[in-house]
Amino acid sequence: MSSIVRMSPVSSNRSGERSNECGHETKLCARRAHWMPQEDCRLRDLVLLHGPQNWNLIAAQLQGRSGKSCRLRWFNQLDPSIDRTAFTEKEDEKLIVAQGLYGNKWAMISCLFPGRTDNAIKNHWHLLEARKWREVQPDGYRKRRFKKSEPTIRSYISQSASSEVSCTERNEERSCFERNASPPFIDFLGVGDS
Repeated sequence: MSSIVRMSPVSSNRSGERSNECGHETKLCARRAHWMPQEDCRLRDLVLLHGPQNWNLIAAQLQGRSGKSCRLRWFNQLDPSIDRTAFTEKEDEKLIVAQGLYGNKWAMISCLFPGRTDNAIKNHWHLLEARKWREVQPDGYRKRRFKKSEPTIRSYISQSASSEVSCTERNEERSCFERNASPPFIDFLGVGDS
């Protein structure tokens, strides 16, 4: 294989076992980014030979890849049974209803969509949420960080706290939150101040 594999530094401890900066003992950790097309081809051949199981055996024949990364690559990208077509409106509606019923249990929801991976369904759900969020926002609005001169939640809380909460030193213009004093006790449960 012609690709370069970067290995993390390895050191020996007193007992002679090798460990690296990842904390794994007796095993080198490969730090790899993207899968190369040659690796995809090799993974397809190995899955044809061994079947989509025993991923550690397959990974042993792919330098620098773990069984988990091979399994995820196969089931999320390379498996020929994956449906790569765009989601239809009917599938969008079905996904919205399923997420309402099951929450973020993407593996369970993926059973309702033959050929779709749980990862693809999760990603599409977040895409639908982002579209919905953008429709609600005013034109040109983007998420951005507040500048120091802009009001923040902390300043809003301290303003509302100073108008509603009575502090012991009312003459000062700072609120209880700005002075790092504890706010007054509010008995939500009716158990009294104890």
